[in-house]
Amino acid sequence: MLFIHNITQPLQVLQYGQSNLLCSTGILMNPELLKVTGRVLAKPPLILGGNQTLNVPITTQWNLPGKRFVRPKPRSAWAVIVYEPRNEHNTRNIAENFVEDLLKRLARLGTP
Repeated sequence: MLFIHNITQPLQVLQYGQSNLLCSTGILMNPELLKVTGRVLAKPPLILGGNQTLNVPITTQWNLPGKRFVRPKPRSAWAVIVYEPRNEHNTRNIAENFVEDLLKRLARLGTP
């Protein structure tokens, strides 16, 4: 249940359902999670550069300090979308900092 709380709690805090911007565009956010039938697959090892293998734990984040990808691919196209009015919650600065940090982390992993 901790994983579900990690998803639902930020949605409640950000109150996307009450966002004037989203409402004005007709986008509706259902606060309830979609229930689907699924199964947990066996986790494959993550093979990294230098013949290193990382057994990725299911219950936590990946920790990759000092690791590099075997065959990293360049980023051909990607975007960061912020659904908030400009300057609300300093979103531009937060988004720019996120992108800058992401690019630094990807460079350390060997991604061109």
